[in-house]
Amino acid sequence: MQHILYGHKASIESLSDPDWNTESRVLILYTGGTIGMVRNERGCLAPIPKELEMNIRRYPHMHDEAYAQKRFSSHSNAPLVLPDCKEKRRVVYWVYEYDPLLDSSNMTMDDWIRIAKDIRGVYDMFDGFVVLHGTDTLAYTASALSFMLENLGKPVIITGSQVRTRFLLVYDVLC
Repeated sequence: MQHILYGHKASIESLSDPDWNTESRVLILYTGGTIGMVRNERGCLAPIPKELEMNIRRYPHMHDEAYAQKRFSSHSNAPLVLPDCKEKRRVVYWVYEYDPLLDSSNMTMDDWIRIAKDIRGVYDMFDGFVVLHGTDTLAYTASALSFMLENLGKPVIITGSQVRTRFLLVYDVLC
């Protein structure tokens, strides 16, 4: 699963040093959906490649830039880091964005298989996984993955966000 680690391999491997005991590694698989959409020039919600991670980096409650720069200064593509919560290990996380970003209403078994293979391919390198997904078929994907990934010893969280349906229908008609 080399494609998942593209651009991040060095920063992931650097967590094998002694600081590893104070940090947890999480991989986020961003498949698409409203959670990463932004308004385009026409004011419509649209999936814009690379926007999700850039936006996360702007929020101090989602990313500790100072720690990331200090810890990963030698890496051109530093991971995201949650702020220190003092009681638990620091969470360092990487966002792998699918290309193309998928509309969950068009997801098929092949997409579920891809997600499962992506998790299995880098399973030993991470402590947990988050799948960001559209809500139209999120329940189906969660069900399928629960069978494909049974007996895992690590958490796999599948989540998304939703804009009110009425608002989306109006926007779909206008845009």
